[in-house]
Amino acid sequence: MSGALLLWSSLVAAGVVEITRYETTPGESSPAPAVWPRDSVIRTAAYGTTVVMFVHPSCPCTEASKSELAEIKRFAPPTTRFIVTTDREEARRFGAKTSGDVVVYDMTGKRRFSGGITGYRGHVGHNVGHTMVDMIIHDQTRGSFDLPVFGCALEAS
Repeated sequence: MSGALLLWSSLVAAGVVEITRYETTPGESSPAPAVWPRDSVIRTAAYGTTVVMFVHPSCPCTEASKSELAEIKRFAPPTTRFIVTTDREEARRFGAKTSGDVVVYDMTGKRRFSGGITGYRGHVGHNVGHTMVDMIIHDQTRGSFDLPVFGCALEAS
């Protein structure tokens, strides 16, 4: 009986380690272009910031990312424009490679943020990315910030 218990405990521990590794491993990412891509078909905000999230519709982590974005949007200034897109060509223009990748550009077209707004894959809750985007759209910080993105590859089928 103790051998079976040891085997069961080992399998549970291995499962927990694998789940934790998956949740905490960021997807592939690279900073978005420093200025708004000229060939983008997305319109920017006329007088505020533009926040674009790239998503893969089949990624199980996408709902957490959308939930975080909705929370940011809830308290955003009315001059902030939010776009969620599944367009692969637009994702390429912005260098997005992982579902949940968010880019924020100011009204001059300068990149202010590139990265994820969830702390882990599929996890809702306050985190650094959420805080940074919130501070940028409320003009409470300067500079440009790059963070990891937690989600599935955008090019996955």
